[in-house]
Amino acid sequence: MLSSFLKFFSILISFGALEASSAINETYTSTKDPNLSKDFIYQGEYTGETHGAQVISLGNGHFQAVLFPGGLPGNGWDKKNKSLVSGTLVENSVILKNAEGERSYLAKDPSLFSATKLFPPPGHKLFSGSIESEIMTLLGENGEKLHLKKIIR
Repeated sequence: MLSSFLKFFSILISFGALEASSAINETYTSTKDPNLSKDFIYQGEYTGETHGAQVISLGNGHFQAVLFPGGLPGNGWDKKNKSLVSGTLVENSVILKNAEGERSYLAKDPSLFSATKLFPPPGHKLFSGSIESEIMTLLGENGEKLHLKKIIR
């Protein structure tokens, strides 16, 4: 009886592994796929000397970037302060401006979306700029200039 149960359980596990394996293959996306949305090119993590950023694609040419003073989470961020900027795809660059107005955490509408539960988040500073190719350039309210490069980690 125990032997039959173990055989049945082994078969069940095998089917589960096959199912998971096929799901992984179906969702994998190559960055070199010519059919990818332009949004995919700009989404990701960026780092610079004094800040890190995570750029989130909201679809249809809309973005939000979370700026982390000190660096990305796990790589220098102070775990307290963040700034948010909203972006719109214009031809071959993303134009970034300070996120403002009424925003809700993870709202479906890009104009209402906030990547943070509190808006504005603690330590929020005003920034504007652009992403061109794999470089994010920002100008802060106090004249602070940031240059961040897209990374893969």
